[in-house]
Amino acid sequence: ETNLEKAKADLAEIKDKDNKYMNPAIYYYAHIAYTEKNYGTALEGFNKLVNNETFGVVVPYYITQIYFIQGKYETVTKTAPALLNDSSNIQKADEINRMIGESYYNLKNYSEALTYLKKTSLASDYNPQGNYALGYCYYKTNDCPNAIKQFEKATQPKDSISQSAWYHMADCY
Repeated sequence: ETNLEKAKADLAEIKDKDNKYMNPAIYYYAHIAYTEKNYGTALEGFNKLVNNETFGVVVPYYITQIYFIQGKYETVTKTAPALLNDSSNIQKADEINRMIGESYYNLKNYSEALTYLKKTSLASDYNPQGNYALGYCYYKTNDCPNAIKQFEKATQPKDSISQSAWYHMADCY
């Protein structure tokens, strides 16, 4: 039995009992579930701690990530923007903006997607999928000069993304 398995068993014993260790046990049990991609269990635990004084600042970020991973894009677009107003999430702002932007992108709301994706490292870093998504948002909002800049960054690998980027660049020209 691994230490993680032992920790899960020990935490499971105390997470549902009303004592001073209950909330930390819920958090760590949910966090282990999260790392094991057991998102239903993780979400259940994290949601219990949303109003908790100690863990309430941390869990909304994990909850958002889980909704994003589960493809619940409407929920992400409704709940995640509030995370950007919380100073405890400053280091995670790039990731939060990316999740919101990609959620709007998946919902085909390209102008809203652009609002958030422009604030991410996708706008400058080399990431073909990210550059393509950003380029496509510019393309769908009729901003061809910016679309071309992003599509050019997405044409390096020779794959279907590259092929699509070339096609949309040609349309822009």
